[in-house]
Amino acid sequence: MHGAAPKAAPREVPCEHLVQFYEADEDFLDTLERFVRGGLSTGESAIVIATPEHRWVLEQRLAAHGLDIADARARDQYIPLDAEQTLGFFMRDGRLNDERFFKLVRALLTLAGNADRKVRAFG
Repeated sequence: MHGAAPKAAPREVPCEHLVQFYEADEDFLDTLERFVRGGLSTGESAIVIATPEHRWVLEQRLAAHGLDIADARARDQYIPLDAEQTLGFFMRDGRLNDERFFKLVRALLTLAGNADRKVRAFG
């Protein structure tokens, strides 16, 4: 096809993926706090997709460790999202809408990764 621009090759980004199951909220929140705090305290960004209750407890714990959550949020270093609303954005008729999912993920990673920060994501 003449005149069509070649598609750019996707950029390879090293990443890790971990799945864990929890029997108690306290164990879950301990792990989430360590994960997010570990990133924020070293200059990385964190995207957290969770329920309002879990986000509130997480932010209280992070603040107790001296992290300025309001500042991190203002600099797009900490991006908290509501789990139900986020899921509702990319699900249609009980199915994943790939286009909407990748649009959201791209936007979040671009926002969180500005200033060439590494990004940690939970959700």
